[in-house]
Amino acid sequence: MARRAGGRTARATPEDGAAPGDVGALERALKVRFHDDALARASLTHRSFAFEHGLEITNERLEFLGDAVLGLVVTDRAFRQFPDLSEGELAKLRAAAVNMTSLAEVSRDLGIGETGLQEMASQDIGSVPEYRVVSRGPDHAKEFTATVYLAGEQWGKGRGRSKKEAEQQAAREAFTKLVSTGVGGPAQGGE
Repeated sequence: MARRAGGRTARATPEDGAAPGDVGALERALKVRFHDDALARASLTHRSFAFEHGLEITNERLEFLGDAVLGLVVTDRAFRQFPDLSEGELAKLRAAAVNMTSLAEVSRDLGIGETGLQEMASQDIGSVPEYRVVSRGPDHAKEFTATVYLAGEQWGKGRGRSKKEAEQQAAREAFTKLVSTGVGGPAQGGE
């Protein structure tokens, strides 16, 4: 799918139906050159961004494939590197290595963890979203509440059965407020 090269592709933009991220930045970070620009852009197109911009292609099928490949690679490495660990310990190690927080951190470090909210917030108010999540309830019935802040101000709040669901709801609310207020501070009458 990719080959080593020093070249880069044109910056992907919503106007050309592409992903929110910069394919060139991804190529530089990974030191590869993608052969298929459309596939590379699709890999960076989150479902929420596609919805916000009326796009049909998302990264969900690629994410499904990538999760399986990543799980296999991490499992193989853990199995070989830690021969004395039990199956349960290996499973915990794999889960820690493949969790969403770790992967999101890697994505941010590579400069590719962008969403519609992140792009708009960065462009309009010079800030990136900061999520604060709290949970309550027993493990079998946890409820998560996420609050998203832009430039230190609360812009959205969401609840869900998972941290991801709560953060997505908070991001949607913040995005809607950001669109409705334009540039500046949070929408009036916020929580």
